[in-house]
Amino acid sequence: MIAAIVAESTTAGVRAAFARLQSLPADSLIELRLDSMDVPDPELVRESPRRVLATCRRPSERGLYRGSEADRENLLRRALAAGAAFIDVEYEVRPGWTWLPADHTLVSAHDFEGRGTEACRAAIKHLDGGAAYAKLALKAHNLADLIHLRILAQDAPGRLIVLGLGIAGTVTRALSHQTKAPWTYVRAPSDQTASEGLAHIPTLDDFSTWGLVAEPPQYALGVLSDRAGDSIGPWMFNRLFQQHGIPATYLPIATSDPLSLKPFLLAWGLHGLSVTIPFKRAALSAADQVTPLAKRVGAANTLYIDRGQWIADNTDVVALRDGLLWGGREALAGGALVVGAGGAARAAIVALEQHGCPTSVTSRKPEQAQALAKEFGIEAVPMPSVPPRILVNATPIGSTRDPDSLPVPAELLTSEQFVYDVTYGPRPSPLIRLARERGARVLTGVEMYALQAKEQLDRWFPDLSLGTRELLAATQFAIVKKFVRDSA
Repeated sequence: MIAAIVAESTTAGVRAAFARLQSLPADSLIELRLDSMDVPDPELVRESPRRVLATCRRPSERGLYRGSEADRENLLRRALAAGAAFIDVEYEVRPGWTWLPADHTLVSAHDFEGRGTEACRAAIKHLDGGAAYAKLALKAHNLADLIHLRILAQDAPGRLIVLGLGIAGTVTRALSHQTKAPWTYVRAPSDQTASEGLAHIPTLDDFSTWGLVAEPPQYALGVLSDRAGDSIGPWMFNRLFQQHGIPATYLPIATSDPLSLKPFLLAWGLHGLSVTIPFKRAALSAADQVTPLAKRVGAANTLYIDRGQWIADNTDVVALRDGLLWGGREALAGGALVVGAGGAARAAIVALEQHGCPTSVTSRKPEQAQALAKEFGIEAVPMPSVPPRILVNATPIGSTRDPDSLPVPAELLTSEQFVYDVTYGPRPSPLIRLARERGARVLTGVEMYALQAKEQLDRWFPDLSLGTRELLAATQFAIVKKFVRDSA
């Protein structure tokens, strides 16, 4: 069940938000954040199209209310009298609010710094004392924090809502059915910018994209990165799932480090995972088995389950290998330069190796290129002065991480080349634009993403057979939706 957060500054804004929420499932809640209003009006509860959870938080609770405690209590009394189904109150305050019926009470415990063990105990104590529900919200930085939250949720299934604060906490909101939470929170559509305390919370549109508004999914997958929100994966995969009736969701999973990846997968019941910068090498240690291809690359971008075992694989190699054929056999005979020394560069080297193409590698960090060259038996070179026949950009240069730079000097681009750029973005990268101007044949990160995604789907859902053309269309759709929304 969803609780849509309405945090508008004006009465007109609240009414407009209510109008947008008319189509919410009938059992949904609307959290009316009275503290967000310039002049709080609890009588608006009567106009809500769904049951109301009324909230009025102070700055210490990441809210905006600065009035007296007596006035705050009066506002929430009036909200209850107007028909609010529940009143959200912090656990430290609740003992003094004897007027608040237990069956209308949601007791909240927030810990913005620590791991929340004491706050959790306090919230559970209120449940034991008769409160209808409790909510525990803790700052989440990494996968270990998400495992900790999953464990805490076991204390009162059906009555306890456990949420991770920050972008890393998205999983706790999207997969709340795993914890048997009575509901989860999303931000309602709004014309105003979300406050700092709400900006990290997924929107109702996010939940719609992820296929989570109605029934919980049977399968949960995602993309793991330190900047998972940059990925187009949630747009692309969820579109395909919905088009083909697959009961699955694909989520952004952000973390500051990949430690505890295997326990995280088990704790949150994931079915598969894409892994991208900078965790492709670390993904190998999370698997029960590693495919020969992933071993050769020394990195994995895909985790999937086969007969109860987690398998680490590398579909980037297949995408690069097949994509390189678009440049023609002649180009492959002429030799290649790989720019970069990370997971994508490793995959590119192995793909070129499978074609028998002479390959060298260069990097802004020469010591990394030399280590890579030694591992794969190729040559590490400084940036050459002679244009290579095939140029593979396996760095983030040109992506949203670095959208305005070239990974090589402009004089290295000629009409005789095949240029393969693994990056994607709202428009062709500077490398691709210049290569096209020079008359080179090119392949972009759009094609690479579609090719590797097809391979991932084959592993996650072997009975699903999709063509490259459909994957390309879904990738292009995802880029438009993702980057148009982010620029709005």
